[in-house]
Amino acid sequence: MYYFKSLERPISNLELSEIEKKINVILPEDYKEFLLKVNVGIPKEQYLSFFIDDLNEEVILGTMLGISENKNFSLTDWNSEYQMELPYDSFVFGTEYGGGLFVMIVSGEDRGIYFWDHTFIFDQSSVDSNVYFLADNFTNFIEKLYISEP
Repeated sequence: MYYFKSLERPISNLELSEIEKKINVILPEDYKEFLLKVNVGIPKEQYLSFFIDDLNEEVILGTMLGISENKNFSLTDWNSEYQMELPYDSFVFGTEYGGGLFVMIVSGEDRGIYFWDHTFIFDQSSVDSNVYFLADNFTNFIEKLYISEP
Protein backbone atom coordinates (compact mmCIF):
# COMPACT_ATOMS: atom_id res chain seq x y z
CA MET A 1 0.00 0.00 0.00
CA TYR A 2 2.76 2.41 0.86
CA TYR A 3 5.69 3.11 -1.41
CA PHE A 4 7.78 4.80 1.25
CA LYS A 5 11.12 4.28 2.92
CA SER A 6 11.15 5.41 6.53
CA LEU A 7 13.90 7.86 7.51
CA GLU A 8 13.18 7.86 11.23
CA ARG A 9 12.36 5.46 14.04
CA PRO A 10 8.78 4.27 14.54
CA ILE A 11 6.63 6.52 16.72
CA SER A 12 4.13 5.75 19.48
CA ASN A 13 0.50 6.66 20.04
CA LEU A 14 1.65 8.99 22.81
CA GLU A 15 3.86 10.85 20.33
CA LEU A 16 0.89 11.10 17.95
CA SER A 17 -1.11 12.77 20.71
CA GLU A 18 1.75 15.19 21.31
CA ILE A 19 1.80 16.11 17.60
CA GLU A 20 -1.95 16.80 17.69
CA LYS A 21 -1.49 19.12 20.67
CA LYS A 22 1.44 20.95 19.09
CA ILE A 23 -0.28 21.59 15.75
CA ASN A 24 -3.76 21.92 17.30
CA VAL A 25 -5.38 19.43 14.89
CA ILE A 26 -7.00 16.03 15.45
CA LEU A 27 -5.33 13.82 12.86
CA PRO A 28 -7.45 11.47 10.73
CA GLU A 29 -7.07 7.74 11.48
CA ASP A 30 -5.63 6.85 8.05
CA TYR A 31 -2.91 9.47 8.46
CA LYS A 32 -2.16 8.32 12.02
CA GLU A 33 -1.72 4.78 10.66
CA PHE A 34 0.78 6.10 8.12
CA LEU A 35 2.76 7.94 10.82
CA LEU A 36 2.84 4.85 13.05
CA LYS A 37 4.13 2.67 10.18
CA VAL A 38 6.41 5.09 8.33
CA ASN A 39 6.84 8.31 10.35
CA VAL A 40 9.07 10.42 8.06
CA GLY A 41 9.01 8.92 4.59
CA ILE A 42 10.49 9.34 1.16
CA PRO A 43 9.65 7.34 -1.98
CA LYS A 44 11.30 3.88 -1.90
CA GLU A 45 12.13 3.88 -5.58
CA GLN A 46 12.34 6.55 -8.22
CA TYR A 47 9.77 9.30 -7.82
CA LEU A 48 6.19 9.41 -6.63
CA SER A 49 4.08 11.94 -8.47
CA PHE A 50 0.60 13.36 -8.43
CA PHE A 51 -1.18 14.90 -11.40
CA ILE A 52 -3.03 18.15 -10.67
CA ASP A 53 -5.95 18.44 -13.06
CA ASP A 54 -6.51 22.18 -12.43
CA LEU A 55 -2.92 22.91 -13.48
CA ASN A 56 -2.53 20.16 -16.06
CA GLU A 57 0.80 19.57 -14.32
CA GLU A 58 2.59 16.84 -12.41
CA VAL A 59 4.14 17.44 -8.98
CA ILE A 60 6.75 15.17 -7.40
CA LEU A 61 6.43 14.22 -3.76
CA GLY A 62 9.56 15.03 -1.79
CA THR A 63 9.05 14.04 1.84
CA MET A 64 6.19 12.94 4.04
CA LEU A 65 6.78 14.79 7.29
CA GLY A 66 6.75 13.23 10.76
CA ILE A 67 8.59 13.31 14.07
CA SER A 68 12.23 14.22 13.50
CA GLU A 69 15.03 16.24 15.03
CA ASN A 70 15.84 17.33 11.48
CA LYS A 71 13.75 20.47 10.85
CA ASN A 72 13.51 19.61 7.14
CA PHE A 73 11.48 16.50 8.06
CA SER A 74 9.65 17.73 11.17
CA LEU A 75 5.86 17.97 10.95
CA THR A 76 5.74 20.31 13.95
CA ASP A 77 8.49 22.62 12.67
CA TRP A 78 6.91 23.02 9.22
CA ASN A 79 3.51 23.70 10.77
CA SER A 80 4.92 26.16 13.27
CA GLU A 81 6.46 28.07 10.36
CA TYR A 82 3.24 28.21 8.30
CA GLN A 83 0.47 28.10 10.92
CA MET A 84 -0.51 31.76 10.42
CA GLU A 85 -1.06 31.15 6.70
CA LEU A 86 -3.03 27.91 7.01
CA PRO A 87 -6.80 27.62 7.42
CA TYR A 88 -8.28 26.43 10.71
CA ASP A 89 -8.03 22.65 11.27
CA SER A 90 -5.34 22.14 8.64
CA PHE A 91 -1.68 21.22 8.55
CA VAL A 92 1.26 20.69 6.20
CA PHE A 93 2.10 16.98 5.92
CA GLY A 94 4.43 16.79 2.92
CA THR A 95 6.84 18.65 0.70
CA GLU A 96 7.21 18.72 -3.06
CA TYR A 97 10.47 18.88 -5.03
CA GLY A 98 9.64 22.26 -6.57
CA GLY A 99 8.98 23.88 -3.21
CA GLY A 100 5.22 23.37 -2.91
CA LEU A 101 3.52 21.86 0.11
CA PHE A 102 0.89 19.18 0.64
CA VAL A 103 -1.79 20.35 3.08
CA MET A 104 -4.63 18.48 4.76
CA ILE A 105 -7.80 20.20 5.96
CA VAL A 106 -9.49 17.86 8.44
CA SER A 107 -12.93 19.45 8.90
CA GLY A 108 -15.52 21.66 7.25
CA GLU A 109 -16.71 21.93 3.67
CA ASP A 110 -13.15 22.28 2.34
CA ARG A 111 -12.00 19.05 4.03
CA GLY A 112 -9.44 17.19 1.91
CA ILE A 113 -5.90 17.13 0.59
CA TYR A 114 -4.48 20.11 -1.30
CA PHE A 115 -1.32 21.20 -3.07
CA TRP A 116 -0.24 24.68 -1.95
CA ASP A 117 1.98 26.37 -4.52
CA HIS A 118 3.19 28.97 -2.02
CA THR A 119 6.42 29.51 -3.99
CA PHE A 120 4.52 30.06 -7.26
CA ILE A 121 6.38 27.43 -9.27
CA PHE A 122 3.53 27.23 -11.77
CA ASP A 123 2.65 30.11 -14.11
CA GLN A 124 -1.06 29.55 -13.40
CA SER A 125 -0.60 30.31 -9.68
CA SER A 126 -1.09 33.77 -8.22
CA VAL A 127 -1.48 35.37 -4.80
CA ASP A 128 -5.25 34.87 -5.12
CA SER A 129 -5.14 31.34 -6.54
CA ASN A 130 -2.36 28.96 -5.52
CA VAL A 131 -4.14 26.09 -3.73
CA TYR A 132 -5.32 23.04 -5.68
CA PHE A 133 -7.60 20.21 -4.54
CA LEU A 134 -6.06 16.73 -4.84
CA ALA A 135 -8.10 14.17 -2.91
CA ASP A 136 -10.93 13.71 -0.41
CA ASN A 137 -8.72 12.07 2.22
CA PHE A 138 -5.24 10.75 2.93
CA THR A 139 -5.98 7.20 1.75
CA ASN A 140 -7.30 8.50 -1.57
CA PHE A 141 -4.21 10.74 -1.89
CA ILE A 142 -1.87 7.75 -1.41
CA GLU A 143 -3.85 5.68 -3.92
CA LYS A 144 -3.52 8.41 -6.57
CA LEU A 145 0.28 8.62 -6.30
CA TYR A 146 2.12 6.96 -9.16
CA ILE A 147 5.75 6.12 -9.92
CA SER A 148 7.28 8.51 -12.45
CA GLU A 149 10.63 8.98 -14.12
CA PRO A 150 12.88 11.94 -13.14
